[in-house]
Amino acid sequence: MKVKLGKALEYEQPSKYIVESEKYKDEYKTPVLTAGKSFILGYTNETTGIYDNLPVIIFDDFTTDVKFVDFPFKVKSSAMKMLQPSSDEYNLKYFYYLIKFLNFQPTSHQRHWISKFAEFEFNIPDKQKQDEIVEKLDKMAEILSLKDKELKKYDELIKSQFSEMFDNVETQRVEDVVESFKIGPFGSALHKNEISDNGFAFVLGTDNAVKNYFAYNEIRYIDESKYNELINYKVTPGDVIMSMMGTVGKTAVIPNDIGNAIISSHLCIIRTNKQIMLPDFFQRAFHLDDDIEYQIEGIHNGSIMKGFNLKIVKNFKIKTPSISQQKEFLEFTKHIDKLKFSIKQSIEKLENCYNSLMQEYFN
Repeated sequence: MKVKLGKALEYEQPSKYIVESEKYKDEYKTPVLTAGKSFILGYTNETTGIYDNLPVIIFDDFTTDVKFVDFPFKVKSSAMKMLQPSSDEYNLKYFYYLIKFLNFQPTSHQRHWISKFAEFEFNIPDKQKQDEIVEKLDKMAEILSLKDKELKKYDELIKSQFSEMFDNVETQRVEDVVESFKIGPFGSALHKNEISDNGFAFVLGTDNAVKNYFAYNEIRYIDESKYNELINYKVTPGDVIMSMMGTVGKTAVIPNDIGNAIISSHLCIIRTNKQIMLPDFFQRAFHLDDDIEYQIEGIHNGSIMKGFNLKIVKNFKIKTPSISQQKEFLEFTKHIDKLKFSIKQSIEKLENCYNSLMQEYFN
């Protein structure tokens, strides 16, 4: 039977559930939610205006993000709808999965529930079939969540091993363990019309470092003449690249199969002195060391991180254990990375299966 979302789901405005104070503390009881990626913004001690008609779908009217919530909460923004089934014949979780499957991409800054989503019409199966679909998708989502938690446990294990091995190791300034630095080309050195989807050489941007490992994301190309013009910004295997703008301080080691590649203006090439520090250890230490995180926070004083300069990078203090200790730690991470890779492959297969089910049920 074809049903419009606006008929299947009733909405409530969030005005009486909006938090009065944004002075959140972890020890407070009630979460303050957003339908976006951050989800839980913090916790409040306010005791009135708590939403408890559960479960519920929270829908961001501007971004169209959704969350399924089964615990009491307050909200920060009025740009939200609380969605509930209009009849016992509808499984709320079924509609949550349906809205997620739509993957709607807003093209304008407007409220979307009444103007768009309420008018969407779908063939909705009977309640028993809805329940069966939800049960299968819930099981798949639970398995994916467990796999994701397993990955995080391995990351925690690596961090714990780093702390155990190097907590008492002396630090040196980054400048003292590095042979050379090179900031990417500035100004008019690289124009948009000189970059294409294919060509002679890669142009590396911050996306290639942002996950703290090298990723072939959004690879762009330049022709041979432009590459020769910018040859001084070429990377070689074993170089460390660091993001200097936006999400600053992220690092990755250039792999052996890189080929011809240069860095963009938002990256820095760091070539370590391999007698003092191995590039892979430098990358790991910069990512794992809490002291470096505190140094970054101290520089920016909690404000939005807009960018690093070379002086900042050179003055960071980094753990400097012996080469043999570095190798021992990297050997440990090598084994863990293999286990993580296996889990990631499993997650990819599960996600493909999950997406196939979503296609089968909602397309």
